[in-house]
Amino acid sequence: MQFRLHTLVVLLFTFTLFQRPLLAQDALPLTLIGTTPLPEISGGDFDHFAVDLKDNRLYVVAEVYGSIEVFDLRTGKHLQSARGVVKSPRKIVFLED
Repeated sequence: MQFRLHTLVVLLFTFTLFQRPLLAQDALPLTLIGTTPLPEISGGDFDHFAVDLKDNRLYVVAEVYGSIEVFDLRTGKHLQSARGVVKSPRKIVFLED
């Protein structure tokens, strides 16, 4: 029993020792590179996204507005609103096919 406890302590110490440099790295601050005005959409959450890397599109669920918003990933430009797809979309999944 005592041998197992000693082994566990050594393993935990070793794991902590080697993980320390990863935790000590400084994170760079985020920098705003642009904004995209959406005057037609007033309020609501934008917390569900899907990405189409092949066609460089970002799909965003506007839950309160009841739409799916489409953006160009390269330019950040708002391309389209798909309104009335569902009453209150909550999640989105992009399928290539």
